[in-house]
Amino acid sequence: MNDAAMQADTAAIVATARKIVTGDATVETDIPRLILHQSLAPSGPVPAFYKPSFCAIVQGAKAVRSGVGDLAYGAGQYLIAGFDVPVVGLITKADEEQPYICVQLLFDRQILREMREQMPPRAPIQAIGIAQTPPDLMNALARLVGLLNDPVAAAHLAPLYEREILYRLLTGPYGAQLRKSAYEDERAAPVERAIIHLQKTFRQPFDLAELLSIAARSQSSLYRDFKDATGLSPLQFRTRLRLEEARRMMVSAPVGVAEAGFAVGYESPSQFSRDYRRLYGRAPTGDVERLKNSETGVITAG
Repeated sequence: MNDAAMQADTAAIVATARKIVTGDATVETDIPRLILHQSLAPSGPVPAFYKPSFCAIVQGAKAVRSGVGDLAYGAGQYLIAGFDVPVVGLITKADEEQPYICVQLLFDRQILREMREQMPPRAPIQAIGIAQTPPDLMNALARLVGLLNDPVAAAHLAPLYEREILYRLLTGPYGAQLRKSAYEDERAAPVERAIIHLQKTFRQPFDLAELLSIAARSQSSLYRDFKDATGLSPLQFRTRLRLEEARRMMVSAPVGVAEAGFAVGYESPSQFSRDYRRLYGRAPTGDVERLKNSETGVITAG
C-alpha cells in the first residue's frame, strides 16, 4: 500500500470521526469496544487510566508520562496498553481546523486468548508502548471505522475487521506484549489479578496478605512484576485509584474535599490533601475549580 492510499485511509477516519464526535468529547460507538476521541485544542497535563487497548492517533499529537517512561506520539503512530496503567497525559497538537482525533479499540480478551498461541515468542512484560502505524493496520482501522456509516454491514463485518486489527498488532513490534495481555502468562496473570482486586477494594484498608494470596505470589515477586507492568507499587496504584475517583466525584458532583476523601477510604483529610497535591500539583479545591472552568481540562484515555 502506497502513501496516497494511507493518506486516503487517514482522511476517511477523520471525516467519519468529525461527523460522529462534536466538540471536545469521547464517544463510545455502536461498534463494540470502538471509541472515538476528539479535542479541539491542546490540554494541560491530567492523570488518567489507560484500559488494555490500542489507541491510534490519526490527527494531532499527545504526550504521555507513565511509571515506565515518558512517551510522545502523533498522527501515524499508535499506543498499546497491555494492562490498566496509570498515566499523566496532555494533548500537544490540536485546533478547531485540525482537531486531535484518536481511535481506541479496547481489547477483547477472549479473542486474544484464541489467537495468542500462534503469535511471536515471549518478551518481558511492559505496560505501555508506541509504534508507527503501518499501512495495512491503518487500512484495517479505516474499514472498521467506516462501518459506523453502515450499521447493517457493521453487524457482519466488524468482528472480522477487529480480528484483523488484533492480528496486525500481534504480529507487530508489541506482539509479545499484547500476547501477554490475554492474562494467561505466568507473570502477567498475577499482576492482572492484583490489579482487579485493587480496583474492587481501593476504598478499604490495604491488606497485603490478601493481595498476595489472590495473586498467588511472594511479596518480592509480585512487587517486581507489578512495578514492571505499571511503574508503581501496589500501594501506590491503590492511592492513584483513590485519588482518581475522588477527583471525579468533586468535578461531577457538589462533593467537598473532606467528603470525597472519606468516600474513597481516607481517614485523614490532611493526608488526602497532601496526596492529592503531590499527584496533581494543586490543592483539591483549586484543581477542581480549574477543571470545572476548563473545556479541555480532563483528558480521556485516548
